[in-house]
Amino acid sequence: MSDSSPQSTVVCEGPATITSVEAICNHLHQALQTASLVEVDCRSVTEVDVCFLQALISARVVAERRGVDLRMRQPLARTLSDALERCGLVAKSGAPRPDQEFWVGKV
Repeated sequence: MSDSSPQSTVVCEGPATITSVEAICNHLHQALQTASLVEVDCRSVTEVDVCFLQALISARVVAERRGVDLRMRQPLARTLSDALERCGLVAKSGAPRPDQEFWVGKV
């Protein structure tokens, strides 16, 4: 990755649903190809569906394979936090899930 830029931020705003996920995926894909650190900013997301969560999970897999550091900018929008809890990706209470650190901003 000698020709990559050091950092890129993908900003997600408004509804992050099936109607906007293709554009979000395109932005994530481009950032993961050109940067060594990609930060996803979801602080202004107003609506979330499973398509968006799948896109973020897929981006994590791609980032890991390419050796790119992918992070979620904190704090997350409440709509995203609620969706992560409902899906079981983040524990509401008790012992944290093994991969929860990604969603809550711990590296």
